[in-house]
Amino acid sequence: MPDTYKTKDGDMLDWICWMHYGQRRKLEDAARQLGNFALESNSTALMNGIQALSSMSTVDLRGIVEKVLNANPKLVDYGPILPAGVTITLPDLSPEAEDNEIIQLWDD
Repeated sequence: MPDTYKTKDGDMLDWICWMHYGQRRKLEDAARQLGNFALESNSTALMNGIQALSSMSTVDLRGIVEKVLNANPKLVDYGPILPAGVTITLPDLSPEAEDNEIIQLWDD
């Protein structure tokens, strides 16, 4: 189910996407894993939390802003800096199939 976000004055769509789909999610996942460790004293939960924290620098947000714009076509009317009170639908993003076809530009 898609989430929604209500803008504050000066918000920018790329920042909203980064917070929603990027670092914030990674932090929440890591905190959840570390919380499980504290409750269960489980080394697997601790390792999962540490792994989630260490992968934060590799968040890939390519194409996310475009997908959010497709779900909210009227956002382009506001320009890059959004006014307060705009409701943005943040769609669920499914992993897309990767195109692994190798194209060779010349013969060996």
